[in-house]
Amino acid sequence: MRLTVATQPLALPLSWPLIHSGRPSSPEFLTPAPATRAPSLSDELDRMLATTPEQVRGSLRRVFGDESAWPDSARELAADPESTLELIAAELAAAHERLIEPHWGRMSAVLDADIAYRGAVLATAGMQALFADLHAGVHWSDGTLTFEMERKGSAEYWVTLGPKGGLVLVPSVLTWPDMRVKMRSGTQTTLRYPARGAATIWEKSLPESSTLRRLLGAPRVRLLLALLDGSAPPR
Repeated sequence: MRLTVATQPLALPLSWPLIHSGRPSSPEFLTPAPATRAPSLSDELDRMLATTPEQVRGSLRRVFGDESAWPDSARELAADPESTLELIAAELAAAHERLIEPHWGRMSAVLDADIAYRGAVLATAGMQALFADLHAGVHWSDGTLTFEMERKGSAEYWVTLGPKGGLVLVPSVLTWPDMRVKMRSGTQTTLRYPARGAATIWEKSLPESSTLRRLLGAPRVRLLLALLDGSAPPR
């Protein structure tokens, strides 16, 4: 990804200052809680575009405080939320196409495996076991879920539990080694944690028992994987 961006810079003039601001959080409408198990990018962008002007401005105030300290893109967004959100959606779609889509097959396989594993743990061993190995900063005891995070100010926060109660657990292959909790949300509070096996996304080798390896041979498989990955053929 770094090589891709270095050789072909990606312009994100509106969304980048909102995401990479040095603040403890970013505007929650940029990453709404998923409504389904595996929503598509277009579904998520549509949900972002449905954010009302009042929700947009309220989120910007919570993240950036006094308007005098807002980045230019936040001011532009507050002045014309509907049109600016459409431009931000286009930026995010372009970033996804360049940075995520080429690797999404491997990423989604890891995420699906993590969801299956967590579901099995919850079904067979309960909530205590589910949170025991989710992340070192997450603890469940006596019906209380505790997060250990480096945040300034009060140690207590209001969370949004959603129409059916509870929070949404979201595995991620991009947050390691951190976990991130979106406390304030117009949708539902989310806990993003590192998915199990995220490092395997960048492995190009296939197991010796692979049918493809048996059919083509190891050298041809390595060449095929290099071509699919967009990198130079192995020497």
